[in-house]
Amino acid sequence: MGVFRKQGWNVLAYPVDFVSPARARLGLRFNILQGLQETSKASHEWVGLIIYWLTGRTMRPFPGP
Repeated sequence: MGVFRKQGWNVLAYPVDFVSPARARLGLRFNILQGLQETSKASHEWVGLIIYWLTGRTMRPFPGP
């Protein structure tokens, strides 16, 4: 979104790669390995946003809707 806005394009955000489990489970579960994998995915996205901001590709590190 930030890259498009910086170029002056008016775009509408739409999720295209949503990841969900095949079968939802209820209850609390603690899985260290799965938690680390999810943290790795999130860190990758956040670092990418910050790098884009630092290199001037976006106006803000976390562009809103």
